[in-house]
Amino acid sequence: MWFRFCLLLASATTAAADNDPVTGLARAEGVELVGAHCLVCHSSRLIVQNQLSREGWRQTIRHMQKNHNLWPLGEAEDLIVDYLVVNYGPLASSNRRRGNLPYLD
Repeated sequence: MWFRFCLLLASATTAAADNDPVTGLARAEGVELVGAHCLVCHSSRLIVQNQLSREGWRQTIRHMQKNHNLWPLGEAEDLIVDYLVVNYGPLASSNRRRGNLPYLD
């Protein structure tokens, strides 16, 4: 599992600028699964705008399964989550939001 994650991470750094012109998603291992399971119901913008951790993506999947009839992903779930974390995880973007101002906390 760790080896597969490292390979995804390495491929993501070279593929970050190589986005699919139709979906806008990063071309990397797992993008086909994301297209088949995620883009069936919603736009890729919902994926691109989020920067979630592994647990955050899993919670999002569980929410969609519970509330929006997303089918069981089976073995594809780990590959989908790996893709999402590498390409749309908290560290995948250098354009991260700043923290709240002190008076807003």
